[in-house]
Amino acid sequence: MDLEKIFLGSVMIKPEVAPDVIGDLELELFSEETRPVCAALIGLFDATGKLDVVAAMERYPALKVPIVECVESLESECIRPTRENILNWLQMLKENRAAEKFRSIALESCNQALGYDDLQGYYEKMGRALDIESKGDDFESAGDLVDDYIRSLG
Repeated sequence: MDLEKIFLGSVMIKPEVAPDVIGDLELELFSEETRPVCAALIGLFDATGKLDVVAAMERYPALKVPIVECVESLESECIRPTRENILNWLQMLKENRAAEKFRSIALESCNQALGYDDLQGYYEKMGRALDIESKGDDFESAGDLVDDYIRSLG
């Protein structure tokens, strides 16, 4: 099952779900193969406020084949693209990418001659890699910022 293609195909087949997922889409969640389709869908939704297969192929004719492949992947699996399933697939994409980042950082740390003091930095990187709710490495929640500020006051 190609989760990326199934997810993208389902968002095009069920455009009423697009507003629920477009804001959470990040290009890094997708492989080089499916990233252009994701970018096209985000661009189409941002430009028009809607999303569907025909509109995507008309606006991005160079991506017609990959767009059709996404829809065909969904149809070949005989699974129902319900709102709940689509949201679950998005969560799975986030978790898969977080696990890949974590493994990459872990392998990087294994290939270094690290001292005990160096491990803290890798530990922090691994923790950020597993944070699937943040939008980037420099993200800090308002609660954390307030907490840090209060602690700095003593």
